[in-house]
Amino acid sequence: MTNPTLPLSAIEMWRQASGIRRRNVLHSVHRDGRTAVVKAETNYSGGLVKLVGFSAIPAPEGERSRAEAGW
Repeated sequence: MTNPTLPLSAIEMWRQASGIRRRNVLHSVHRDGRTAVVKAETNYSGGLVKLVGFSAIPAPEGERSRAEAGW
Protein backbone atom coordinates (compact mmCIF):
# COMPACT_ATOMS: atom_id res chain seq x y z
CA MET A 1 0.00 0.00 0.00
CA THR A 2 1.27 3.46 -0.83
CA ASN A 3 1.52 6.32 1.64
CA PRO A 4 0.15 9.38 -0.12
CA THR A 5 0.85 12.68 1.60
CA LEU A 6 -2.01 15.11 2.05
CA PRO A 7 -1.75 18.88 1.97
CA LEU A 8 -2.58 20.37 5.35
CA SER A 9 -5.84 21.79 3.99
CA ALA A 10 -7.09 18.26 3.28
CA ILE A 11 -6.27 16.88 6.73
CA GLU A 12 -9.24 18.58 8.42
CA MET A 13 -11.70 17.24 5.85
CA TRP A 14 -10.38 13.70 6.16
CA ARG A 15 -10.15 13.98 9.95
CA GLN A 16 -13.84 14.78 10.17
CA ALA A 17 -14.85 12.10 7.64
CA SER A 18 -12.81 9.48 9.53
CA GLY A 19 -14.19 10.47 12.93
CA ILE A 20 -10.77 11.35 14.34
CA ARG A 21 -11.06 13.63 17.36
CA ARG A 22 -9.15 16.92 17.27
CA ARG A 23 -7.21 15.93 20.39
CA ASN A 24 -5.80 12.95 18.47
CA VAL A 25 -4.12 15.15 15.85
CA LEU A 26 -0.41 15.77 16.41
CA HIS A 27 1.43 18.76 15.01
CA SER A 28 5.20 19.09 14.78
CA VAL A 29 7.89 20.93 12.86
CA HIS A 30 10.88 19.20 11.26
CA ARG A 31 14.28 20.05 12.67
CA ASP A 32 15.02 22.44 9.81
CA GLY A 33 12.13 24.63 10.98
CA ARG A 34 10.81 24.85 7.42
CA THR A 35 8.37 21.92 7.30
CA ALA A 36 5.15 21.61 9.33
CA VAL A 37 3.78 18.09 9.87
CA VAL A 38 0.31 17.01 10.98
CA LYS A 39 -0.43 13.36 11.85
CA ALA A 40 -3.59 11.60 12.95
CA GLU A 41 -4.72 7.99 13.11
CA THR A 42 -7.78 5.97 13.98
CA ASN A 43 -9.39 2.58 13.45
CA TYR A 44 -12.03 2.80 10.75
CA SER A 45 -14.13 -0.12 9.51
CA GLY A 46 -11.71 -2.58 11.06
CA GLY A 47 -8.52 -1.06 9.65
CA LEU A 48 -5.95 1.49 10.77
CA VAL A 49 -6.18 4.82 8.95
CA LYS A 50 -3.22 7.22 9.17
CA LEU A 51 -3.37 10.77 7.91
CA VAL A 52 -0.10 12.63 7.34
CA GLY A 53 0.21 16.12 5.91
CA PHE A 54 3.20 18.34 5.23
CA SER A 55 3.49 22.04 4.48
CA ALA A 56 6.41 24.34 3.82
CA ILE A 57 7.00 27.09 6.37
CA PRO A 58 8.17 30.22 4.56
CA ALA A 59 11.63 31.53 5.42
CA PRO A 60 11.67 34.73 7.46
CA GLU A 61 12.00 37.92 5.41
CA GLY A 62 15.54 38.33 4.12
CA GLU A 63 16.58 34.74 4.84
CA ARG A 64 17.25 32.23 2.06
CA SER A 65 16.49 28.53 2.06
CA ARG A 66 19.24 25.94 1.48
CA ALA A 67 17.94 25.42 -2.07
CA GLU A 68 18.10 29.15 -2.78
CA ALA A 69 21.60 29.33 -1.29
CA GLY A 70 22.78 26.44 -3.51
CA TRP A 71 23.38 23.84 -0.79
